[in-house]
Amino acid sequence: MKKTLSLVLALVMTVSLFTFGPIVSASAAFTDSNSITYKEAVDVIYSLGIMSGYSDGMFHGEYPLNKAQICAIMGRILMKTKKYRVPSNPADVIRQHYDDTVAEYALNEVALLLNLGILVDSSRTFNRGISRIDVVEMLYRAFNKNFL
Repeated sequence: MKKTLSLVLALVMTVSLFTFGPIVSASAAFTDSNSITYKEAVDVIYSLGIMSGYSDGMFHGEYPLNKAQICAIMGRILMKTKKYRVPSNPADVIRQHYDDTVAEYALNEVALLLNLGILVDSSRTFNRGISRIDVVEMLYRAFNKNFL
């Protein structure tokens, strides 16, 4: 698993040098940069616009992720790598499936994942954690041969 993750990260970093412009340093972007363990990985993911920090200017690498955050990350990766587009009416798409509100930062990505049939509906709330099996199922749906 570590070898695969290392290869994927190396590929993303290499492609980003030629495709997405300069990599922004986590030290410049986050006030808690001294506590970030994998600064190079954070630099690349931040520069690609896949993850950002919190409103307090910190990355908070120790914080767990909730369902909305996982959806935002996955949706951004798919939009960058597969060139998928956000539905023209994201709030309406979400209302068809969920009663819960979705945070503004994840609205487009959640609608995209719903449209693609990737989002797993076992947890009907976005502000709580997401089970590991739901993440695995979403990753499988997103990167299965049917979506490649």
